[in-house]
Amino acid sequence: MAKFFSPPDNSDVQTVVDTASVLHVSEFDVFRLAYEKWFGHPAAHTEIDKDFTQYMNREIVPMWVRAFTRQVRRLSGAGLLNLREFGIEPAPSATYRTALLGGMAFALIVMVVVLLVYFAVQGTEFVAATGCRLPPCY
Repeated sequence: MAKFFSPPDNSDVQTVVDTASVLHVSEFDVFRLAYEKWFGHPAAHTEIDKDFTQYMNREIVPMWVRAFTRQVRRLSGAGLLNLREFGIEPAPSATYRTALLGGMAFALIVMVVVLLVYFAVQGTEFVAATGCRLPPCY
């Protein structure tokens, strides 16, 4: 019996997603990088919009994107992948200062949420104890 509504088995789409993950870029950027590698010049957004729309709507991956994803997979598997060769700057590693700043921001957010909950509870208890706070009170 045939399966209805089963997702299509499209390994090309999965390869594009995997490449985007390995390169730490979006799928659109994979198309942009593949275009530049295949055609030898950077692409304007309008040049890849049609192909990317086909990819998003119909899961059609152009041959130049497939060639690029195979190259990235091969380099990654061999441990030779250098993001700078593709014009991608790796994300800076966290420093003590940025980690401390992130921890302080998290603590501030937690304190604000705790205070909001505290004042909400106090407000409802005050209204419950005194009765009606705003007219008309029946």
